[in-house]
Amino acid sequence: FVPVSQGRQAGTKTSYYMCEYLARKHRLHLLAFSTKEGMAGFQKEDMSLFVSWKSIPVSNRNRIWGVMTAPGLPLAIAARNSQIYRREFHRLLNEHRFDVVLLDHTAMFQYAAEVPSSIVVGGNAHDITMQNWSRRAAAAKNGLARYVLDMEAKRMCRWEQKVFGNLNFVTIPS
Repeated sequence: FVPVSQGRQAGTKTSYYMCEYLARKHRLHLLAFSTKEGMAGFQKEDMSLFVSWKSIPVSNRNRIWGVMTAPGLPLAIAARNSQIYRREFHRLLNEHRFDVVLLDHTAMFQYAAEVPSSIVVGGNAHDITMQNWSRRAAAAKNGLARYVLDMEAKRMCRWEQKVFGNLNFVTIPS
């Protein structure tokens, strides 16, 4: 999501103030997905923190395409699988010399393995995604829904354990 100082979602605000802090001593580039909801409170002045920035709009159509083209990924992660994002990500990696790449939000961790090993890769996990799926499964009234949600929670858990191995560090804002 696009970091927004006046956003409605806690994650967009947390990300903004983390970037604001880092921009005091570092040159930042931003590549983010954006939804209509995530852009609530967007102010172009907020982007002055970044040397360059680009946001890629997300719609339900993009999310469905991501899920269809990445059936091996958990649903919440596949919804952010994007060839457009991947292309822009590789362009940035090729055009600039990065010391650190920070993937903000768990769904973005899917891109960690694409970062050269000479670059430190961190992840900022705003949500414990597997835990969210487990809670949904536990709360489901319908037996079939509970079964399906539990299977997705287990897929998410396996994926998180695997992908965390591609990261040098993970932060969990509170």
